[in-house]
Amino acid sequence: MPKLSLQEQMYDGTMQPEGSRLFAKIGYAPIRSYLENENLDDVEAARIVLGNYARSSLDIMVGATTKERRHNASTDTDIGRTLLFFAHAVYLPSAALCLAAALDCYNGMDLILDTNTKEAEGYCIDIDKENVSLLCRPKI
Repeated sequence: MPKLSLQEQMYDGTMQPEGSRLFAKIGYAPIRSYLENENLDDVEAARIVLGNYARSSLDIMVGATTKERRHNASTDTDIGRTLLFFAHAVYLPSAALCLAAALDCYNGMDLILDTNTKEAEGYCIDIDKENVSLLCRPKI
């Protein structure tokens, strides 16, 4: 049975106060807008803030899945191969970019960089196909 593991420290803890300053200036935008804009100070700040967030997110994901695998090691339970990660605005693509790179899933990295991720959207990182795709909400 799937297990929900809430990791509240992932939401905002590693991005403040600089993350708020960048978000107030750039807002909802593709992550490339943060990493490749005209203000070099903002670019450097974004690389540091988003990079720190992505690395800490990846550490938390690895820790949570490793803990679950150890917990289920003595049973025949198959915990599956799907990890769902939910985040907000530039947080989600930052973590998705880091995870895709860590898993050598480079096909689709531009998709992560160039998508202004909307509410209820996300990324599917397919390890077997080494591919990233966008999970979109239905257009109404």
